[in-house]
Amino acid sequence: MFAGDAVAGTPDLSDYNVTLDRGAYRTMRPVSLWVPSGEGGLWRAGPYASFTHTTDAALLNGMPVQWWFEKYFPVGHRNLWGGPLLHFAFSDTWHGHSVASGRFVKGKHFDADMLSGERALLATLPGEAVTQQR
Repeated sequence: MFAGDAVAGTPDLSDYNVTLDRGAYRTMRPVSLWVPSGEGGLWRAGPYASFTHTTDAALLNGMPVQWWFEKYFPVGHRNLWGGPLLHFAFSDTWHGHSVASGRFVKGKHFDADMLSGERALLATLPGEAVTQQR
């Protein structure tokens, strides 16, 4: 379950993700492994937060959608959330990233893994189709 702050020790009913469906939270919380969204406040990363920060320069350089981001979004910093990497979360076998111990741990290379994974997804977008939409 992705919700709450690692410093708080558990998500509570005021957490944004929890407020989306409190009934589901109450049902899932006792039987779920918990992965904190942040650590030490909103949009704060740390060893137990499930997201990382990067820059558009690092993320978009050479990607077919770079022009689209530059045209429609303020270029600057991005937060990359680890939710799409759920397949790794329940074992200790993927670069040390884990919740198998009962507490989410980013692992040594989480930031680099997130950046390379996002870049790999962006690279799958067809350059010609994106270019034609200009």
